[in-house]
Amino acid sequence: MLKISDQFQEKGSGLYACGLSGLLLGLSVPCFSYAPLGFLAWVWLVPLLFELKRTENFLPFFGRVLVAVGIGFSMITLWVVNASVYGFLASALMGTFVWTVPFVWFYLVRRFLNWKIALFSLPFFWTAWEWLYHLTPFSFGAVRLGYTQADLLWLIQYADLTGVEGVTFWLLLVNVSIFLTLEERRGEGKKRRKGEWQNVSFPLSLSHFLPFLLFALPLAYAGYVFFKPQPKKVEISIIAVQPNFSPLADYSEENLPDIFGKQLALTDKAVQSDSPDLILWNEAAVPFVLSEDIAANGYLAGQIKKWNAPVLTGLIEVKNYGKDEARPPLLVAQNREREFFNAAALFQPAAIENGKLPVDLSEMYLKRRLMPFLEHVPFSDRFPALAELVIPIGTRPRLSYGKKTKTFDFQSKDGATVKVGAMICYENLYPEMSADAVRDGGAQVLAGITNEGFFAGSQGQYQLAAFSRFRSIETRRALIRAAATGMTRATDKFGRVTAEVPMWSEEILRTKVSLSDEQTFYVRFGNWLPKICLLVIIFLTLSTLANRLFP
Repeated sequence: MLKISDQFQEKGSGLYACGLSGLLLGLSVPCFSYAPLGFLAWVWLVPLLFELKRTENFLPFFGRVLVAVGIGFSMITLWVVNASVYGFLASALMGTFVWTVPFVWFYLVRRFLNWKIALFSLPFFWTAWEWLYHLTPFSFGAVRLGYTQADLLWLIQYADLTGVEGVTFWLLLVNVSIFLTLEERRGEGKKRRKGEWQNVSFPLSLSHFLPFLLFALPLAYAGYVFFKPQPKKVEISIIAVQPNFSPLADYSEENLPDIFGKQLALTDKAVQSDSPDLILWNEAAVPFVLSEDIAANGYLAGQIKKWNAPVLTGLIEVKNYGKDEARPPLLVAQNREREFFNAAALFQPAAIENGKLPVDLSEMYLKRRLMPFLEHVPFSDRFPALAELVIPIGTRPRLSYGKKTKTFDFQSKDGATVKVGAMICYENLYPEMSADAVRDGGAQVLAGITNEGFFAGSQGQYQLAAFSRFRSIETRRALIRAAATGMTRATDKFGRVTAEVPMWSEEILRTKVSLSDEQTFYVRFGNWLPKICLLVIIFLTLSTLANRLFP
């Protein structure tokens, strides 16, 4: 690394430096279980920083950043091309934009203050900006630098204190500290090569200690978390059904009974040998609108009665508006009287009356985070014409937002009341979703229901499943993912995979998971770290302006 940094400084190999940074960033994101390359993110920024230090003008500076981040994020999201070329371009451009903004701040601070202040303020600005971006409706949940560490469980256990944004902050500090160490060593090496031995010193500066400290603290905390006495386990049994039915298959009306029948047959077979406390289905398991299809409703009710176990499933439900009832502007513009929701429902045998399932939107969880431009176009509620910008990949682009979190209660076989919090597909990427379910709803276990077959056999499904490990750590809850084609898996409160089934296969995941009533620091106080980072940036900005205006 030291020789490489010398090349960047001496030879000015700008394209090489930027390309190397982009390659390290792109490879660092979890893609395959047998290749945990998250450690590459510890140094991904170092070659780029050496190059940026020697670049004074903004356009060359920004161009170098654009090359590095563009290469990196294009590699990270390449799997999206399996679903849509336009979707890949949109996600790659959005991610590249988000991760180049902090460098604009970096350049301005360097110009108006100095390089060192810019360097140490970068983790603060990046973390605050990343958090602010995810508050917008344009948020693409995977754009979090901390997700590169999802498979390095010994280094991310402190996410129960800070959330994933804390890992982003840590990662940037690691890169900055390694850069400073290499830069100091490079300067000493130059003196030695010139024969200026009398001027060579080996001070024990902060830059020497900081990298070791930055790794020692997370490792020490992980040791404390893993080895401290654990409370007595209270477990429930869950089966998650993976029917392996592609979302790109023919969903014409005549094929729906076969699709639904496959899900029912697999579940029926599983229940014959198990007596689960909960049956978990994927996001698209029910291809009927149960509030309107009486036959499908009645048949499913009969099956649930026979299984004698609650079923938590994804489904599409509608709200019908009367002719004189006020409708949202988007429905008026599209001349619709039906509003669609991506929902999760818990159907229990004891709630079935007259052979029918009670289907009520108020008793369901309605997806609150819709995929921008795929499920819902941002601001199309106010400006309906924007709805035409949707990118169709087989999803329903007319979905509406849910408004609040919700947990589901059911009785285990032992008679205890269990609370489960549901996240639907894309929501697995947002720490606020699971934290809300635990803090506000008292969820003791988390369920992620998803349908990721759009991404074919790419690394996308593994990547998304790896990211969801953070939700277990942040809340200290077991998380079970039920996917239509994979990855269907269970993780414990440390993010460790305790059970999984192969992707693209008809499988039943059988597992026991521990319940928890713990309230982590992150669950109680949320995104406190990026808020502090934002305050630091505001203070730095105001103090700089004050010094300029009142020298």
